[in-house]
Amino acid sequence: MKEKRKTIARPHLVVKRSNSEEPETVLVTYHVKPGAEAELERVIAQHWATLLRLNLVRKDFHVLLRAQEGECVRFVEIGTWRDRKLPDSAPAEVQELWKEMNRFVEPRDGHLGIEVAEVSLMEKLNTSGKAKKPSAH
Repeated sequence: MKEKRKTIARPHLVVKRSNSEEPETVLVTYHVKPGAEAELERVIAQHWATLLRLNLVRKDFHVLLRAQEGECVRFVEIGTWRDRKLPDSAPAEVQELWKEMNRFVEPRDGHLGIEVAEVSLMEKLNTSGKAKKPSAH
């Protein structure tokens, strides 16, 4: 069983890249502090643009969702790292954005302000609306 990531802020590690990359799709939940929605959305957009520029994520799938929880807001983001080792050796520029994100979130109902879980795509709809199994990463 794969371990769930506990925090978005990760220590800088030097990891050698292998010739065969193993992508990792993650679902990130942000419990947004009241009144911080616009700031966090701006940082998330900057974060994704930075990840793309540095070629750390796959370009084919990314989504950011907003959910209202009574008076509170939660953002959910799904994206795929090009290789599962990359988050653990993220450049300082990315780590700084993670720190900034943490300023706009709060723990809620026993959950951390930002939670990251590895997920896998079970099926997706093609343009005709018919389900098809996703191709291997």
